[in-house]
Amino acid sequence: VRADPVAITNLINDLGWENNKTNRKKLHHYLEEGRRWKRVCGSFDGLLCLIPPNREDGESLQISGRVCHELSGKDIELFHSLLKANEFVQPLCRAGNIFQASIWADAEVPEFKWEGEDPSEISRLSVKELAPFMEKFSVITENEYSPEKYHWPKPDRWLWDWPQHPMWVPSSDRQCDLCNREKCSCITTCLPENKPRITNERGKGQGVRVNGSTYVKGQILEEYRGEVVPLETFHDGWSMEFIRPDLNDEPVAQIYSREMGNWVRKVNHSCLPSAKFCVMKISGLWRQMLVAIQDIPHNGEITASCGSNFLKGQGKKCFCEVCNSTRQRG
Repeated sequence: VRADPVAITNLINDLGWENNKTNRKKLHHYLEEGRRWKRVCGSFDGLLCLIPPNREDGESLQISGRVCHELSGKDIELFHSLLKANEFVQPLCRAGNIFQASIWADAEVPEFKWEGEDPSEISRLSVKELAPFMEKFSVITENEYSPEKYHWPKPDRWLWDWPQHPMWVPSSDRQCDLCNREKCSCITTCLPENKPRITNERGKGQGVRVNGSTYVKGQILEEYRGEVVPLETFHDGWSMEFIRPDLNDEPVAQIYSREMGNWVRKVNHSCLPSAKFCVMKISGLWRQMLVAIQDIPHNGEITASCGSNFLKGQGKKCFCEVCNSTRQRG
């Protein structure tokens, strides 16, 4: 089936290509490739981005883009029947579809819940047990606070009506440490334009590195976000105590980032960190902010001292340079 010539012309114009014979031939080739991949994927929406790419060294894999591309019609039917017989395929395709949609929309690559878990534990789960971890992780732009969800004991030094959002700033107080306005957008304008990237750190799992220009000493990098819950609610290493400087640093809540949060939850602990957590008043709320304590260049790892309880809760040892050197000397 050949595409309508007018449609081809419109598509070439949308792509910003020169409308000539070479580009029209190239576009027809791309369309034919797309139709073939559509036949290979069939009703398994999301499968395309799960097919392993071809090896750059030329070696063939049992399953790869090249192998799938060369399947005959009967081979494709057999391939689909094998996929239907495997109960793990549908959850994988749902995850693939989420990832695929982000590519079509030119959006930020989504994170999945399994990425924050221990791979050795995840590998032991059945398909049914694994299903919740195949869902998209909830990236939030504000902390989640649901007062009706938990019982909230009143903090000892709390001076105002209770229950109340633990990060609330009284109207009589200055609303932001960064400006003198009652209402402001400092919580977005104070952050760097270049977002860091999530990386795989040898021996430590995932981490965060600077992507682009240097983060300078004293620069606010981001807010640590998650679900705001009562103290002592969680002990699995994914919570951080939230203190109020105006209450003599009394802890008033936990910020729990296992189920929702942002990239700050990926920052690795270090005994010689490049950043630290500071509670600051910004845009009408007390917030747990991550601040650089030294210049961090492009590709430099962002680390913070998260405390021994953080590592203990996740059942991990510290693999920072200081601790690794100590172990090697011992």
